[in-house]
Amino acid sequence: MIMKTLKRLLRLNVDWTEDSWTPHITFNRLTVHLPRLAPVRIAPVNHRCYTLSVRRPGLVSSRGSRAFTLVELLVVIAIIAILAGLLLPTIGIVKKRAKVAAAKTEMANLIGAISAYESEYSRPPAHPDAEKEAATKPNVPDFTYGTIDARNGNTPLSREDGNGLFPVTTANSDWQADNRVIMNILLSIDGLGNENHKRNPRRIGLFSNTKPSRGPGFGGIDTNSIVRDPWGNPYIITIDMNDDNKCEDYIYGLVPGQHQAVVWSFGPDQEAEVVPFNPNKPNEVYITGSNRDNVMSWR
Repeated sequence: MIMKTLKRLLRLNVDWTEDSWTPHITFNRLTVHLPRLAPVRIAPVNHRCYTLSVRRPGLVSSRGSRAFTLVELLVVIAIIAILAGLLLPTIGIVKKRAKVAAAKTEMANLIGAISAYESEYSRPPAHPDAEKEAATKPNVPDFTYGTIDARNGNTPLSREDGNGLFPVTTANSDWQADNRVIMNILLSIDGLGNENHKRNPRRIGLFSNTKPSRGPGFGGIDTNSIVRDPWGNPYIITIDMNDDNKCEDYIYGLVPGQHQAVVWSFGPDQEAEVVPFNPNKPNEVYITGSNRDNVMSWR
């Protein structure tokens, strides 16, 4: 009786529908291969004791992965290269616009700091020699800071890397300076233009929105107190010295509108040109050569 019951429990009825398959039964890690038949239905009697698995020759396990062929890899690389070629110019344009916007913001902050100084002391943040230039020379009513590099014996203004940037000097001026003169005053630093804090005796920090420069090619305030644009070049700052609310810049001449100060940058190409004023073409200075991409506070 017991043997009949065991035989009945161990019975497994299997029908096959495709004779090209190789069926086998696994019982306690022992695999028994069955003959190739043509079954229709799988009907295990006891799931707890038997496991039936059917494998079709030539098929790869679902757990495995097929490697890429060389052609497929080359196609993927080519697609990535094409996408990169399309995106890189766009990224460059976006970065350029971001730097221009940052320069505009910094210029506005500079002009705001200069206005705050004038409200505090009732005079522009200027060196005594700049005041003398404006007072004694009618053809130089205002003063432009940034025409020379005071670090190197009043040589033409240079980039942070030492290459020439602005190889000109202000016409008919006996004294010139870079923008550190203004920055020492606005930042209340004991240095050129503000020796012993004479020009800012209350020691008020009026320009604190700009971070220190990280080195050549970066904006911010460098170790010499020169404030630089996002491309790493010094800002050019012209201050109204005769209180007519107009600024006559060395490069751009009389700037349209009323201003206590104007600021401009050499822009992405890091260059500027001196263009003789032509009354018939007053805007020629803005569109000539390397001046096209200059960034200005008033435009």
